[in-house]
Amino acid sequence: MVWHVTGLAGDHTQDANVSVMNYITANWGLSAPLTAGNIHFDTGWWDQQWQFQVHFRHDYFPTETPKTIGKNYIHKYDDFVNVHVFVQMQQDDTEPVELGQIYREIERIVGTDVTGLQASQGFSYLRFTQPIHTLPVDMNEETFFHGFGTIAIRYHKVNA
Repeated sequence: MVWHVTGLAGDHTQDANVSVMNYITANWGLSAPLTAGNIHFDTGWWDQQWQFQVHFRHDYFPTETPKTIGKNYIHKYDDFVNVHVFVQMQQDDTEPVELGQIYREIERIVGTDVTGLQASQGFSYLRFTQPIHTLPVDMNEETFFHGFGTIAIRYHKVNA
């Protein structure tokens, strides 16, 4: 059984989190100090090496729903990518303004063209199911602020 993403000649060529990361990085539009070159975009975790970091994690398995039956049946997939934003503190107990600017830029990119990855990855849409928000921080122990949000992705596969 060979699966093809609808609209593509084959299956996905990379993980969903890598596709979303590359799409957001390629469409980044903020100016200094928040240019794409000054932000560490990755699929890992906070590493204390960069002042600004955005990590795209694929922490869940996609849910699969059969949509048709027969020889060339179609399955719908709902997948999720968690977006983690880390910004180092510059002043004690003060949330950096850059944190909100990064949130809004990611939300702008996703919201501007929800089908932006349809031609290259077969994603029917991207949308936030959980907007990026700042997680509570123990000011006595942490040196960074951490924001978190979840992007939902829908795509379909056909048994070719």
